Order: sequence, then structure tokens, then C-alpha cells
Amino acid sequence: MARGILAVIAGFVIWSIIWLASTNGLMAAMPGDVQAGQPVTSVTVLLILLVVSVIASVISGYITAMVATEKHMTYVMAFGVVNLLVGIFFQVQSWDLMPIWYHLIFLALLIPAIMYGGKLRLKN
Repeated sequence: MARGILAVIAGFVIWSIIWLASTNGLMAAMPGDVQAGQPVTSVTVLLILLVVSVIASVISGYITAMVATEKHMTYVMAFGVVNLLVGIFFQVQSWDLMPIWYHLIFLALLIPAIMYGGKLRLKN
């Protein structure tokens, strides 16, 4: 069980690192379109953020399954739920900064992408 909890924590840390590094890189690369605390209206930027979220979710789901020694998909799903709850919190915080379609797609893709990453690990 301790290894499973560690797996969930590892998945969350990996997802967060990928997300923060990518968004900081995006802010540096596109300072006119992405600024902390400012509305994001560029559809291109919003789509890039969705792709980054999916990539981070697949990788972190894979890592979660890799770290867990048993009941891999149970811990991957637990990580997915934790990440969804954290995602809801942060999406609510930035509700006025992005269009509703972005928030809904972002949240809707978290668990499926995380589960896909976990299943990829089990195939290897």
C-alpha cells in the first residue's frame, strides 16, 4: 500500500513538473499571448495547453503504473481522481481567464489520458 501511495504522489509530482515547466516555457516564448494572471484569448495557446495537459497526463499515468508494484490501475485511477480534484480547484481559480470550452475539455481529458498512460505501462 505504501508503494501505491508513493506511486500516486510520483504521478502528481511528474504531472506538476511537466505542466509548470511547459507553461513557464510558453510564457517565455509567447509573452504577448500568455502572461500570469491575465486572460488567455489565443486559441492556439489554449490548444497548446490542452496538448501539454494530455501529454503530462499520459506520462504521469505511465509513471504511476510503473511505481505501483500491484493493483497498478487502481493507483492510476486514484491519481486520476486526485489530479481531477486539483484540476477543478485550479480551473475554478482561473475561470474568468479562459473560455469555458477550455476548462471543460481540460477537465474531461485528465482521467482518460492518465488511464491511457497507465495502460501503456501495463503493455510493456
